[in-house]
Amino acid sequence: MKRVSLQLLFLVVCFNAFSQRTITKYLSGTDKDHTVQWDFYCTEGRKSGNWTKIAVPSNWELQGFGAYNYGHDKVKANEQGIYKHEFLLDNVKAKKVLIIFEGVMTDTKVMVNGQQAGPIHQGGFYRFKYDITALIKSNGKNLLEVTVSKNSENGSVNNAERKSDFWIFGGIFRPVYLEIVPETFIDRMAIDAKADGSFLAEVYTQNLKGDEVIQGQVQKINGENVGKPFTIKANTAAEHLELKTNLANPLLWSAEFPNLYQVVVSIKNKEGIIHQVKQKFGFRTVELRRNDGFYVNGAKIVMKGSNRHSFWPETGRTLSNDIHLLDVQLMKQMNMNAVRMSHYPPDADFLNVCDSLGLYVLDELTGWQAKYDTVVGRKLVKELVIRDVNHPSVVMWDNGNEGGWNRGLDNDYALYDPQKRTVIHPWEKFNGTNTKHYPDYDYIVKSVATEEDVFFPTEFMHGLYDGGAGAALDDFWSMMMKHPHNAGGFIWAFLDEAVIRTDKNGVYDSDGNHGADGIVGPHREKEASFYTIKEIWSPVYIDPKPIDKSFNGKIPVENSYSFTNLNQCTFKWKLVKFPLANNKDRSAIVKASGIPRALNLKPGEKGTLNLALPPTWSKNDALYLTAYGPDKNEIFTWSWSITSPAEHAKNSLFYGKNFPYSTSETTDQLVIKSMHKSFYFDKRTGYIQKVITNDKTISLSGGPVLAGVNTSLKSFSHKKSNGDVIVEAVYEGEGALTAKWTFNSELPVRLDYSYSQTGEVDFTGITFNYPEEKITGMKWLGRGPYKVWKNRLKGQQFGVWHKAYNNAITGETFGYPEFKGYHAEVNWVVIENKESPFTVYTTDKNMYLQMLHPTREKDALKNNNVEPAFPEGSIGFLNTISPIGTKFQAAEVMGPQSKKHQANGELIKGTLWLDFVH
Repeated sequence: MKRVSLQLLFLVVCFNAFSQRTITKYLSGTDKDHTVQWDFYCTEGRKSGNWTKIAVPSNWELQGFGAYNYGHDKVKANEQGIYKHEFLLDNVKAKKVLIIFEGVMTDTKVMVNGQQAGPIHQGGFYRFKYDITALIKSNGKNLLEVTVSKNSENGSVNNAERKSDFWIFGGIFRPVYLEIVPETFIDRMAIDAKADGSFLAEVYTQNLKGDEVIQGQVQKINGENVGKPFTIKANTAAEHLELKTNLANPLLWSAEFPNLYQVVVSIKNKEGIIHQVKQKFGFRTVELRRNDGFYVNGAKIVMKGSNRHSFWPETGRTLSNDIHLLDVQLMKQMNMNAVRMSHYPPDADFLNVCDSLGLYVLDELTGWQAKYDTVVGRKLVKELVIRDVNHPSVVMWDNGNEGGWNRGLDNDYALYDPQKRTVIHPWEKFNGTNTKHYPDYDYIVKSVATEEDVFFPTEFMHGLYDGGAGAALDDFWSMMMKHPHNAGGFIWAFLDEAVIRTDKNGVYDSDGNHGADGIVGPHREKEASFYTIKEIWSPVYIDPKPIDKSFNGKIPVENSYSFTNLNQCTFKWKLVKFPLANNKDRSAIVKASGIPRALNLKPGEKGTLNLALPPTWSKNDALYLTAYGPDKNEIFTWSWSITSPAEHAKNSLFYGKNFPYSTSETTDQLVIKSMHKSFYFDKRTGYIQKVITNDKTISLSGGPVLAGVNTSLKSFSHKKSNGDVIVEAVYEGEGALTAKWTFNSELPVRLDYSYSQTGEVDFTGITFNYPEEKITGMKWLGRGPYKVWKNRLKGQQFGVWHKAYNNAITGETFGYPEFKGYHAEVNWVVIENKESPFTVYTTDKNMYLQMLHPTREKDALKNNNVEPAFPEGSIGFLNTISPIGTKFQAAEVMGPQSKKHQANGELIKGTLWLDFVH
């Protein structure tokens, strides 16, 4: 008898433990990497007309079914996908069973054991659920049948979602699972936890009997209780119950310090706990103060963000925690503190990561330039808010995008959100905000002087191909920071939305130029703008002005954080020497390093960081300074060259005794020759034609040419002087150029040149030709490893770099860093080729190297905004270079750094040393 009693007690304890919590049973997989095979039938297109298997969750196009469509396609596929899946349930009597779909595109009819679970759901990006308790077999097999229509029967859903400027897919693309709960249970809660420690949870329950109490207990994430439990009696007549408490001095949540808590909420009666749930949250107060700014916990916040599509090239909108974590980490690496959902709610797990790592989120109801009707819109607003309301990262609601707002829904958000977050209309002046899309620089200037609304463009610096994003951001951001009501901005866009087409042998497809807008590529390949943004948006602001021998080791610093004192950050410096151009090793040698004393600077304060460099600091080639945040992650590394280009050249340029040069000529050609080297000049143009060294021909030709200017040869001469051979060419026309070659047996070839020109020009300097097909790579001392534009110079580090030849096209082929383009602050460069490598040294501290011409994108815009001018020559040594624009704006309207160069006739002088010995 005692044994039976113990067994009965054990069963009761187990039953009570089971009844206390929600049991989650996944019917699908959990993400793109963990799927479950369901039976599947596609009605049209590829692999249609037969029952087969499909991975769930997934977008069916990426699994080889149906047809691909971009939102702009005028004719769209209209297939349906029919899913079947059997599942077992065991001992769920006296329980409620709910089936939850995290996201299905688009209309979804759910059948369980042959009976419809509820109304067809319309809307592709929202969590929805059905109570299927009455439809299931509590012990045994159950049949789930789901019919998914890619296009909706509701025209407004198609207009809002499926005519948008992004890829539109079909399928059950987020997880499907069951929740098994007691008959009396907590359905959901909505939390408002403020910075003053006040806590409110609106608790929505089902089937209360009236003899229960609802209890809350705040905890740390590790489960340690914080404060005492707090309760409220059940009220069966109330729509929801309000649990309230106050905590003294809680750790606050912000993007800089994302402190999280959890609350355990229980329904209890005399027998014990009936149902219990946990919910993470953060204490923080968010305010949009009209005619002032955006505030978190009483501090004015400048949002530094981008627009993020939920996307992976092999799986479409079906993602994973690894991808969410990767994306947030990349944003944090760029010193972003915010992200806008474009143009739909993300996976809930992405918001979990934003909560834990710290990003401010604008959460968006879909509506790309078209709105949901009010009936379906009301349902979807509710589904959006009740899913995401408890995320401290969510700071505003976007009611559609660019005209896709149903104004009748503006007040619905507050029905489910006790925090009463601000509702905005991205692109419109609304509700105390101006979220203007794609302003030009003059608009920013005018806004600074006259704007009353809180200003934060929810899309700006359109990053089509290599344009926008970091280009012109320096000017824009400097001006925006002067705005009295500035709340930041969101760059378009975080990633290139290039899908890998399973119907086209795996090619990347960004629908022409529609999806090639990212700061990172589809697999998160970093473009140059990544590093530009990282420097400009560094919360530790350091002006990277050049240093000279008078530098005293003290650097002006500004704290641009909102909550962090710079004494919570760490700085490290190092002094380095670089290898010579002919050295195979590219690694810098660290000669000295140190950690300066912590700088006590509160947010907004300015001060001076004393590096306390050793007295011999100036004998080194470069200084690096790295700042680390409180999380020990790098904020940015600034670099300064110390040794001048002329000094680098002097340290490398000496052959010793060699064979003297002689000359020979014909009517059209001049040859300067020594024992092992010959230089050929065209007497009709004055240009070098080729070089032969050790019987190897180097096809350097067609220069020097004054870049971008029409000139003609005025005179060409040569002479001997003190054992040297001197060749001089003088040009006249739209500009003036003098080129003087000096051939000395003990030194590499020296080219002294001077030029002048007037007017507005894209670039200035000299160029040569060299066959692209013969170039294999380059090694250089300068800024790298990425190319630059006149209005995108920040972000690159000074050092010795190497790139193998590639024909990468930004936003199209994703092989970064790109080989072709302008490179900054080049001291020397080794041109690696199939003939014989040669090195060019410069004595100019601000020399740009032009390496070939970037290949034009196959779907380039006709306006050429993001295809700037390049010199006709293939290799250039330039004093000024061209800027780049955005998809919507030419460079000239994007600020001072984006203007073309104004040449005033000043005589510009330069010296190159060309070394053909390798």
